[in-house]
Amino acid sequence: MPPTRDSIRRDILKVLRNHGHKSYRPKELARKLGYRDGRTYRLFRDVLSEMDEQRMIGRIKGGRYTYKPRPAIVEGTLEVNPQRFGFVEVPSEKEDLFVRASNMGTAIDGDRVRVGLSARSRGGRGD
Repeated sequence: MPPTRDSIRRDILKVLRNHGHKSYRPKELARKLGYRDGRTYRLFRDVLSEMDEQRMIGRIKGGRYTYKPRPAIVEGTLEVNPQRFGFVEVPSEKEDLFVRASNMGTAIDGDRVRVGLSARSRGGRGD
């Protein structure tokens, strides 16, 4: 029985998660998954493109794909500084989360917002 879109998606995620440090060209990934015939390979490429568009996986230099974990999303109340940057107060976090002015969008002081967490910057503060 030929693989389905869902099974291909699961297979891609499994390989990329298990080899998070490695990136693959589409043909390398298809070969690793055993997708050798033309019809299955075309379906694999369609699913790979969808996953890239939906940001389920990362695409890096040279058209290679890698695992890209989704950032954690939290919800809190925004406090805006007069200089347009802000902090989001999230009950589950020890410290308020810093939001750069360039990332404020149309949010205003007191808004309930959802933010994606990223790694801390080199200075030790999160952005």
